[in-house]
Amino acid sequence: MSAFTPRTDAARAAASVRAVLPGARSAGERLLLLPGLGQTPAHWGPFARWLTGRGLTLLAAEPAALAAGSTAPRGSYARVREMAGALAAACREHGVAGVLGHSAGAPAALLTASLAGFATVTLIEPVPAHFGLRAATPDPVLRRHGPGGPETSHLVALPDEEPGDSLRRLHPLAAETTLRAITAALRAQRPAPAPPPPLPATKHSRLTDRAEQTAAALASHHGQVLVLRGAHSALLTRADAETLTARAANGTLRVVERAGHSPHIDAPRATVAALLEGRS
Repeated sequence: MSAFTPRTDAARAAASVRAVLPGARSAGERLLLLPGLGQTPAHWGPFARWLTGRGLTLLAAEPAALAAGSTAPRGSYARVREMAGALAAACREHGVAGVLGHSAGAPAALLTASLAGFATVTLIEPVPAHFGLRAATPDPVLRRHGPGGPETSHLVALPDEEPGDSLRRLHPLAAETTLRAITAALRAQRPAPAPPPPLPATKHSRLTDRAEQTAAALASHHGQVLVLRGAHSALLTRADAETLTARAANGTLRVVERAGHSPHIDAPRATVAALLEGRS
């Protein structure tokens, strides 16, 4: 990967990083999480608790805060690189030893790990289109309930949904105790910022370029790339997961059973076990 000078404010990036579980910042090795589309650190609380039991602390970045300080065009590979540069600096400030990226957070996690020199980066349910395996699309996947019916996102909560309702709709495999814990955390946090408007059709070429360059970054990454897939994922097929793993110079694929696109919600304990498999 070529050298570059990130322009995203590193101080803003460092300030955007916080412990998923308040008060857990001082415990053990620290990992940095980049959440996926529509998710916040609250969605990762149960996963973080199982990590804490293994002596690790999960910190999370706020993508909206990072994007607000970025100068590169939205949807571009340059913006992902800017964010990754700032996050690498934040990792040094917070003593982070590894990075995880879920779904749409996977490309920035990959580049952050490269810049920070981490031995391993974990891509949890990466979006195939973000790595050039599918046509690039700027919007969440939607489905319609009958002719003229309302659109319902497969991936994110709808504006008028209660947190508990959206969690049960999006994560039918998750335990009720897990969903209750996440619902309580969501209600306790400040409202999430409104998502940005869809990228204009005239700018969609940025997405294709970003996917091509992200695929090249995966192939040139020197460290280990761990791909975690939910066995019942409708977004990341087994074939795509195997292709992404094979394209990494040092890739490993692990599958979390009884889990979909968000294994950290559907099966948090099993996801932590898959993440840490082989560790003493």
